[in-house]
Amino acid sequence: MSTHSLRASEGLVVRLAYDTKVDLNYFQRGIVVRYIRILARVAFQITSGGWTKPTEAIIDTGGPISIIPRSVWEQIRYGFYSDTETEVLVGGRASTGRFGQVTLCFHDAQERERISPPLAIKIFALR
Repeated sequence: MSTHSLRASEGLVVRLAYDTKVDLNYFQRGIVVRYIRILARVAFQITSGGWTKPTEAIIDTGGPISIIPRSVWEQIRYGFYSDTETEVLVGGRASTGRFGQVTLCFHDAQERERISPPLAIKIFALR
């Protein structure tokens, strides 16, 4: 696993990690296809105003919204935009959930005391 730096708007640099894997199906046909996952340590705001312990999350740089499993969003502070559940495709499968928002902080991959300012993000909370 390697690291790379992300510069937050206030000038704070937080190192992220990334991992690469080769797709074995393509490799067996003589084609090298690498999957690159950007990984970040994040802490979510909880209802008491505190924060969860940092946990590793996959950062989807092309995704306009983050997918959060029920086991995570039920433990943190969240807000839904409506009471209506929606069905969307997640990983090629139909999944039901609701759109909302959570607050998180990025934690540096190497320096534990280096933490980003809180960031509100849009989520799709899986049912």
